[in-house]
Amino acid sequence: MEELNDPILFSNPSVDLSSLPTANSLEWQSLAPKYYQLNLARAGFASLVLLLFIIGFTFANGMQGYGLTWIITLPVWAVLSIFQFWIAARRFAAEAYSLRDRDILHRKGVLIQMETIIPFNRVQHVSIKRGPLEKYFGLASLNIFTAGGQSSDLEISGLPAERANELKDFIAEKTGKDVIA
Repeated sequence: MEELNDPILFSNPSVDLSSLPTANSLEWQSLAPKYYQLNLARAGFASLVLLLFIIGFTFANGMQGYGLTWIITLPVWAVLSIFQFWIAARRFAAEAYSLRDRDILHRKGVLIQMETIIPFNRVQHVSIKRGPLEKYFGLASLNIFTAGGQSSDLEISGLPAERANELKDFIAEKTGKDVIA
């Protein structure tokens, strides 16, 4: 126990916080403008489904008290729809990525903001995912996997398909170099 108190055997100096790199110096890349359109389309679809549910509920009750139902539900539907479109716009504005020599950074979040950094020497593999809507809009999602999980540790959605492939190849090349070095 006395060995830990001996300054010769154990040293843990303080870090000068002013020497830490700042996130402000990063060059953040925005997502494709078509991703904003995709988010708006999703919000519009969700709004439409909610409206159809309200109409179906009204007709399923035999139209009894339908005036009161419309008076209550239509303003609620309008507020929820506006909120969905607002969230879609804010989500697009908040999400970005930055590529550095040894890692990739991703930030996202409207209400809860999150920034993730994945060093290339921790990457196990990289994949690209494209659903039907993403294909229609010419977009793709880049998934980066590190050790110890079935799901991706980082997913960057809203990339142009060509850019996603370029990033995948770049990260795969960097991963190979970092593992060998």
